[in-house]
Amino acid sequence: VDISAETIHAAVVPMKGTPENLALGRAMRAAREEQGVSQEALALKAGLHRNYYSSIERGNHNPSHLVILKIAEALNVKASELLARAGQ
Repeated sequence: VDISAETIHAAVVPMKGTPENLALGRAMRAAREEQGVSQEALALKAGLHRNYYSSIERGNHNPSHLVILKIAEALNVKASELLARAGQ
């Protein structure tokens, strides 16, 4: 598989917050705050770096399906619930 430098760059450089990423980040933050959990504690539980998790909450990263599943599991909610909450 031939992967261009632009593809690699796009995969590792934070994105400017899109409306969808911002909404998902707000949904994750609300669920986390409802449980009284810090960003650092949730990131640790999800197996993510705290800076990366913080960036997701701010809408600056487009998390993969696997990352959304890890965060949902750490929050003890279904990924579909987070996505539905983001869509509201």
